[in-house]
This record gives sequence, structure tokens and C-alpha cells, in this order.
Amino acid sequence: MSERKRLVISAFENLDANLLEVVLDDSRFYSKVPKSLFLEVYRRFVYFIKKSPEFDTRYQAYSATAIIDEITVNGFIFVNGDGICYLKLAFEESDDDYLDIWQCKKLSTDEVAVSKTMGGISFYDDEKKDFFPDDDYEMICLTCMQEVDKLQKMRNEEGALSRKSISNWFIDNENFFVEYVLPFGYYYSKCAEFINYYELVRRYKTSEEIEQICKGFCEEFYDIQIINKASIVNWLRKVDQKISNAKTGFWYDCNFKKGFFRESHVKMFLPDFYYTQNLGYIMYLYKGWLPTADEKFNI
Repeated sequence: MSERKRLVISAFENLDANLLEVVLDDSRFYSKVPKSLFLEVYRRFVYFIKKSPEFDTRYQAYSATAIIDEITVNGFIFVNGDGICYLKLAFEESDDDYLDIWQCKKLSTDEVAVSKTMGGISFYDDEKKDFFPDDDYEMICLTCMQEVDKLQKMRNEEGALSRKSISNWFIDNENFFVEYVLPFGYYYSKCAEFINYYELVRRYKTSEEIEQICKGFCEEFYDIQIINKASIVNWLRKVDQKISNAKTGFWYDCNFKKGFFRESHVKMFLPDFYYTQNLGYIMYLYKGWLPTADEKFNI
């Protein structure tokens, strides 16, 4: 193996994007995308791995092969001491350099046992040099970007997104998502932000219904005259069976003075979730009184 090729493999073993930037050829495409984009995506993946303390980041390269369309593909898989493979990469090579690098999940080897394989790195179709847009591409991407702008404008005007704004935006885009984004948009980079917003607000599709359920439980709790284990244990069981995650508390970081909580990168209007928030707080305070599986209580 040439020194240049050895450095490339070493860079992947050590999660060293800076070394890759030096040894990869600026003029080449890797995985059908420019070197700069290949490195950008790889850096994000490495950042995710390094910030997760449960991952052993000491990886070793093992030679691997795959048969694809009756052609043998050669490459390496990168596995740590726990048997976790973070990348499976195929290589097109010359005598002294790697001409192309791409993810190949079919690569396998007998040299090491793999217990788990991570998702690795991937690229959108419209980022690749051989991409040819069809007739719907511009329409889908333009609509996605316009709808993101609309949601961001509502957020800027309101200071945080209200439950009504979320619901209306979701309803307006549900058919578009099903008909165009779901079958095609996941392959397009210009749809990524829309998809992130859509998947986030979809979780609030039933938020008004949940808020009403929480309101009912809160009102039941307020009517209990004396709070002790005996007086509320049946109520605790009933809430836990209906809303299983209520006992974890209101599960967002809140700015109570300014009236919002943050989900991912989006501010949500906190008063719209008043009873959900209160029920979470009550359940968190008294979750120690919930009966265990071995205890029997009448509901």
C-alpha cells in the first residue's frame, strides 16, 4: 500500500477529517460529490460520534469485499473494540492513490465480528454530479422552501409558534408531503429543512387533544382535598396508563418569563401547553407514589 493510501485509511481510523482534507485530491469527486461536500458531511458525522460518550472512538480498518452485480468490490470496514462499525467504505484505486470512495453497506469480512453498524455518510441525489432533475423537481423544492419561509415568518411575528399556527401549517402541507415529498423529497437537499420542520410539527398534530386530556386530569387533581399517597394513587395510575410519559415531567427546557419552550431549534408558545406542562410537573413530583408492578391497587 502506498504512503498516500495508508494515510487515507489512517484518517478514517482516527476520525481525522483534517488529514483527509490534506491527502484527498481537490479535483476529484468522492461518492459523486465534490471533495469539499464529502468532507463537510464526514465532519458532521464525526462530530456526532465524538460527542456521544458511549462510543469507543478507537477504530481499526479491516479489509472487506462485496459482490455487486457479479462484480467484486473491495474496501474496508472500520470497527472499534465493542464491535461497532462506523463506516463501510468501498475504494476505487490506482497503484498509489484512491480515485473514489463511497459507502457500501454490503461489505463484509471474516477478520472481525461486527455487533452493530452505524448509518454512515450519505448524500442527496441533487448533490451528485450525475443528477438530472425531472419535471417535478423545481416545483417540489420551491414549494418546500416557500413553506419553510412561511413557518419562519409566523415564528418571527409571534415570537414562538402557537399551537394554532402549527396545526394550520401542518394541515396545509399534509397532502403535499404525502404526494410529493414522501416519495421524492427525501432525495433532494433543498427539501431537507422542510422535512425537518414537518416531522417536528407532526408530533403536535394531536396536541390540542392531549391538552384537553391533561386539563381534565389537572382538574381532578385540584379537587382532591388532601394530598397523600392513599388519596392520589388511583389518580396517578390512571394518568400513567393514559399518558405514559407524563411522569417524566414536562420534557422541554422552558423560559417561563418569556413564555416559550424550545423543541430542537424551534420555539413553541408555552401557554398553549399550560395543562400538559402542569400535569407533567405534578406527575414528576409524585411519581414515587406510583405502585410498582408487584403492588396491587384498586382503580
